Amino acid sequence: MSVQIERMCNANFTEMTVSSKEMVLIEDRRALAIMESTVQMVDGHYQLSLPWKYENLSLPNNRAKAVKRLDLLKRHLEKDVDLKRKYKETVEECISLGHAQKIPDGRVGSPVWYLLHHPVVHPQKPDKVRVVFDCAARFQNTSLSDQLLQLPELTNSLVGVLLRLRQERIGISADIEKMFHQVRVSPGDTHALSFLWWPGGDFSKKPEIMRCLFTCLELDRFLVAQAFL
Repeated sequence: MSVQIERMCNANFTEMTVSSKEMVLIEDRRALAIMESTVQMVDGHYQLSLPWKYENLSLPNNRAKAVKRLDLLKRHLEKDVDLKRKYKETVEECISLGHAQKIPDGRVGSPVWYLLHHPVVHPQKPDKVRVVFDCAARFQNTSLSDQLLQLPELTNSLVGVLLRLRQERIGISADIEKMFHQVRVSPGDTHALSFLWWPGGDFSKKPEIMRCLFTCLELDRFLVAQAFL
């Protein structure tokens, strides 16, 4: 009877026996090929290239929009002293941990794209502020997300995870601290993850050009999943 039940579950929930890569759509294969050919371990971190749609990439210079949004962010934060302090601490921690860095002499490479960023506070975690980089923000009818290949779903389904918990007597879960900051982007692609920030979080100073060295926002789930699979 137990053998029959196992066969029935495997037939109804194919995730148990079929590799996720075999289920990937044809149009996603190019993105996977880019990831698989560029993934490598560098200084204890996985590193991947971004899955660009076009070889000869041409992005418009959206710095003017980034400057405008930074000014709006400054006004917003100055109205809330507590939020301002937490946001500054979060960004400065990101820089101090090496997840982002100042571009030497402000010399941005190509392709360059300035990410707009803003704070988000979870209702259940009011003391923690997350910095969200908006990859979908548009400028001249395009966005960073528009320039990247469609990303296939590689994460396990919740149903599959729950079913596998029944395979053994003990189930174990773990949490990787700052997981999305553990997967790096290839150096040649980091200029497309540029953003503006004030030196030391001092709003009275002229903003500097920074760049993310890690995956962010909409890139998170796909890049991290591909790196660890």
